[in-house]
Formats: sequence, C-alpha cells, structure tokens
Amino acid sequence: PDMRNYPWGTVPDMVDDVMQSLQWTFKNIDKYGGDPNNVVVAGQSAGGHVVLTALLQMAIKLQEAKPSDSKKSEDGALSLLDENDMWSPQSIKGFLSLSAPYNLKAMQTSFTSHGLDDHLITRIFGNRANEFDPYQLVMQC
Repeated sequence: PDMRNYPWGTVPDMVDDVMQSLQWTFKNIDKYGGDPNNVVVAGQSAGGHVVLTALLQMAIKLQEAKPSDSKKSEDGALSLLDENDMWSPQSIKGFLSLSAPYNLKAMQTSFTSHGLDDHLITRIFGNRANEFDPYQLVMQC
C-alpha cells in the first residue's frame, strides 16, 4: 500500500494510512489466498518509520487497554473489542525497517547541522513529533 506524503499529508496522516492498510489486510487477506497468520510488514526510510510507529502505537494502545475493553483470542493474544482494531502487533509474523529515522531529536540535530530549516520536523509531524518518535514511544513501554 501507499501512503500520503508530505506536504499533502503529515506523519499522523501517514500512520493512519498504514493503520488502515493493516486493518484492511487482516480483514481481506484470506479473500486473496493470503494467510492472516503469515503477514510480514516492511518499510524503508519514511515507510520504515511510519510502519514502526504504527506498530508501537498499537502496542501502547493494547498495553493501556483496560481488561474490560479487551479479550483474549484463541492464541492467547490480547486484542481490543473495537472493530476498527482488527490487528495487533502480535498478529505480525515479521517486521523489517530499513534506513528509517528512529530518534527524531537526533534527526532534527542532523538536519539543522546540514542547513535545513529548524522547523521542518515540526511541519512534517504536525506539531506532534513526540507522539510519532519511535525512541519516545519505546521509552513509554
């Protein structure tokens, strides 16, 4: 699947595109001869960042879910009852992220040292960089 790109979308839009793509995949994969138990997700550069962020955000959402909001599936994985959350990180068989920004603060320092606009990350991330910084998300877990 593809995703919106800056400047037509910000990173929150891109993560939403990936979340919807994963949901669609798990809902429809069997209709196309695919195996929902053998889904591998990969991304490179911005794609790697966005996929990793989507997986981390979903993991945090599941971790923060109240027991009354969740149920265990046959394989013992915890899943939310919300029909919009038909997948969880445990559903992913494999994940590969290449050449992606994993620490936005370090990336901003690098951008600035190379003469790029100090506010580029703010614009790309829609003033919500901490919510979409893989390093910060891992530190929440």
